[in-house]
Amino acid sequence: DLVEKVVKLVTALPVAVTLLIITVAVLFYFSMAAVYWMAPFVGQAAAFAIMASFFLLLLVLVLLNKQSWIEKPMVRILADILLEESEPNNPRT
Repeated sequence: DLVEKVVKLVTALPVAVTLLIITVAVLFYFSMAAVYWMAPFVGQAAAFAIMASFFLLLLVLVLLNKQSWIEKPMVRILADILLEESEPNNPRT
């Protein structure tokens, strides 16, 4: 039972890291596309500044709401894994 919970935790970490890397890559490519789309209208330097301002605003929002957006869901997920009851009809051999 303990080994099963540890395995779930250990396998959840690489999945979370992989999802984080993919999300960052997607955000990078979308932000570059947005910059190059805005560049003819406002200039390339201004387009990069607008995108940087957007990410700064996003960072501030995440930092202000980290308790409800990050900490509580992570605690809930870890508690679900660690406090999960094993099935009584599942005999171990």
